Amino acid sequence: MTQYLLPCPCGRKLTIGAAQAGDRLQCECGAMVEAPTFRNLATLERASASGSPGGGLRQPTAASPRPTGASWGARQGVTFLGVALVALSLVGLALLLVFKPAKPQDVIPSTNVDSMSPGVAWRAWADVERGLQQPVTLETAIPMHELAIDRGNWQKILYVVEAITGVGVMLTLVGLLLGALNSKQRRAPAS
Repeated sequence: MTQYLLPCPCGRKLTIGAAQAGDRLQCECGAMVEAPTFRNLATLERASASGSPGGGLRQPTAASPRPTGASWGARQGVTFLGVALVALSLVGLALLLVFKPAKPQDVIPSTNVDSMSPGVAWRAWADVERGLQQPVTLETAIPMHELAIDRGNWQKILYVVEAITGVGVMLTLVGLLLGALNSKQRRAPAS
């Protein structure tokens, strides 16, 4: 297995392997040193296979570099939570669109008077005239009222799902911004 030399600010060099890429390691001096990602390991000096060539090189021992902290930080957790909320709310939006209640004007049948024969138009007019003169009864009022309630509840649920989507997007952005700030801090030269 290829070993690499990770420099510490104290001057020591820690010998690390590819399995430690991206980890935070503690030097004997107590300083926390962050190992580069797997992709950037090649930028480090390779450790010689013959042992310590001098210059303060350390071979791996039990007390040598050890990973500290979790591999899943707050940034990854916030980003994951945001993406999960967005995904769940998109599923909710899809279900809401599939089970969208009908509008009251969609329930009332509409016909084209121009296409009716004179006899059919006369009977339809008689039904309309009779319907307009009839008082609204409980049987005719309830279905429209229930339809309005269903539509109102559907709209409230839609607002809640949209709010959850917004929170998920915000959490995802916060997680990504934390990652960008964290990488800028790592790239900044230590003074």
